[in-house]
Amino acid sequence: MRIENPKLDESQNPNVTHESAAREWWLLVAQAALLIALLFALARGLAWLVGNYLPYAYEQRYLSPVVQSVLDDTQPDEKLQALADQLAKNIQLPEGMHVKIHVSKEPDINAFATFGGHIVVMQGLLEKAPTEQALSMVLAHEMAHLQHRDSLKALMQTALLQLAKAAIFGQQTAVDNSLMLGMLSYSRGQETAADETALHTLQAHYGSIAGGIEMYQLLAQAEHEILQKSWLPQWLATHPDTEQRQKHLRQYAAQHGLNTQGTTTPNPWYKAPATPQQ
Repeated sequence: MRIENPKLDESQNPNVTHESAAREWWLLVAQAALLIALLFALARGLAWLVGNYLPYAYEQRYLSPVVQSVLDDTQPDEKLQALADQLAKNIQLPEGMHVKIHVSKEPDINAFATFGGHIVVMQGLLEKAPTEQALSMVLAHEMAHLQHRDSLKALMQTALLQLAKAAIFGQQTAVDNSLMLGMLSYSRGQETAADETALHTLQAHYGSIAGGIEMYQLLAQAEHEILQKSWLPQWLATHPDTEQRQKHLRQYAAQHGLNTQGTTTPNPWYKAPATPQQ
């Protein structure tokens, strides 16, 4: 007598998947994407809460000393500080914050705001801004970052995402790239909001925004020179495209009734480009 093991119905075997490999792969991708989206939403929500409700005194006490090394190579400028003080009267800064202006010798056309109410202005920006209003647009933009507590929000979001990434995904490069892209889009949103606040600050201080948006033409020229040397596409940039930025601000000014006409004031720090010798 011949004895054989009975044939099992593999369709009823719980240890074997009955779904197609492609379907399972896409399901895994969708679950991972949902998890990353939830992480972003949670991190942004917590960063927003901290940025809007943490008293400025805590930032001043614990974070301001952290940036001191960045400020060591800068110098104060009384005239520029006076201009910033006048602009600050037209923007609602966090309670207890006083804007402190520092000038760096760097030739870049740039400025940045950081913890503790500090704004660093590059010498290149001071010397190349065509008018006082153009320079004020940049100062007001950086003050808007201080008003919105953008540095604190960015710090909190980055820290939370990195902690979540380390806990869930380890050191996976693909996840690092996904986190980076999400941070970049958040940065572009911060920049747009700071631009809009800066326009209202100029309107309140000068009675018009003349010369403000034009500042971005200078930034566009500098940006063009940088992009010629870079492969980085615009959707990976941390700042909005400068031409799109100008277009948005003109539309925003029209929608909010901001005065685009007015006289401008010479920039006392301006240095005309040297004429090439024949």
